Amino acid sequence: MIFNGQEFLEDEWFRDDVPVDWSKLASFQGINRLYEDLIRLRRNCQNNTRGLTGQHININHIDYEGKLMTYHRWREGGPGDDVI
Repeated sequence: MIFNGQEFLEDEWFRDDVPVDWSKLASFQGINRLYEDLIRLRRNCQNNTRGLTGQHININHIDYEGKLMTYHRWREGGPGDDVI
């Protein structure tokens, strides 16, 4: 989930009376591109991440100290339906 303003690394509390400052887009092209790529993966736009649209999940590894988690996600199972 992307929170309003997060793509521009806003650090204030969310306020729905202040619009996102789109003039910052040029300064934060890298993080914006990252979010665009993540959205495309989540929506299975290239038909290779169908598992991310499913509800099934299996946690493979959690490293609390390194703040890292890996998981396997799938939709219905079968070829091309697994995402790690």
